[in-house]
Amino acid sequence: MLEYISTQKEEKIVTNKKNYPFVDFIRFISMMGIVWAHIAFFEENETIANILSKIDHPMIYLSFMNFFKFGVFCFFIISGFLLGDNLKNTTPRVYLKKRLKVIVKPYIVVSIVFWIFSLISHFYIKNNAFSISYALQSIKWNMIYTPLWFIPNYFLSLGIILLFYKYIGSKSFGLILFVILVIYSVFLVYIPGYEKSHTTALFGFVFYLWLGVYIQQRNLIDKILNININFLIFITLVFFSMSIIESYQLYKNNFSTVFSILRFSNQLYALSMFALLVRICNTPPKIRFLNPRKETYGIYLYHGFVTAFMIPLFIEFIYRYFDVKLNDWYDHRVFLFIFLFLSFFIFCYVSTTLFVKLILKYDIGYLNKA
Repeated sequence: MLEYISTQKEEKIVTNKKNYPFVDFIRFISMMGIVWAHIAFFEENETIANILSKIDHPMIYLSFMNFFKFGVFCFFIISGFLLGDNLKNTTPRVYLKKRLKVIVKPYIVVSIVFWIFSLISHFYIKNNAFSISYALQSIKWNMIYTPLWFIPNYFLSLGIILLFYKYIGSKSFGLILFVILVIYSVFLVYIPGYEKSHTTALFGFVFYLWLGVYIQQRNLIDKILNININFLIFITLVFFSMSIIESYQLYKNNFSTVFSILRFSNQLYALSMFALLVRICNTPPKIRFLNPRKETYGIYLYHGFVTAFMIPLFIEFIYRYFDVKLNDWYDHRVFLFIFLFLSFFIFCYVSTTLFVKLILKYDIGYLNKA
């Protein structure tokens, strides 16, 4: 029995906390996917279409790059699931206040530092002329088009869910959110001229937050645990294959959204992957050295510094002092590309994790309460 005591008497609540073993496991796997998605390409100024036209095995490349595209959706579903569990014992206002206190302070600190790093990179490292307009525009860019986009979108989604919480159990409400998601998906992925990053879908992910709450309220986790695991593996492989084929068709039709997570096939893949991860983790995971509950948020906040600044500087260093371009070295051979990609991924994930462990140990960066 745990007691949550707020500063107001009427907000004193007694809660029974239940441990869900799959939550930390999905956090861990999904965060790997988030880091994976942000590893910088080595091809300077090359589009995905150009890469696919040159690479020796495009379907292997598409399969490799599509594998972790479920991460964002799993995070929204898990967030909604925990929201539904917490709101059994507290009020929407108290929950929102707690989320703001825990999440926003470190987000603001990291956003400011990331913005400063962006300006240093643009004006000093790349030797561009100073421009106030660029400095201001970069704030918007960092909020929407960098890994930091997730937090504003999450709080927008959370605000909508809490505002309409009394309708949360309504399938009609879920249907409205689903229609909004479909509209975003159609416009941002499939209509030429409207193709944009999924990070601009400001209301597009509310459905998945609602879905997480709905799964918790209707005890659907128990039903997922009763699904035959071989069937879940099969259906996940089917949707994954569909995602690869759709990526290839988008490439052939000259769309820039080859890897957009809002592709319908990828959303089906993400849902089946969520169910599979729940199914295979019905006991608490033993992940030595790692603590997903404490470290996941920090990895999310800080991995962008490695992918956006450290890796490009490393690539530039190799080119400048060794006169070797990585894309010339692997010469669009997919297995060498995979080797390079995995090397940068491992470096990014391990270095960020060690950094987060350091700031948690010394109680800095405001992550101690996350």
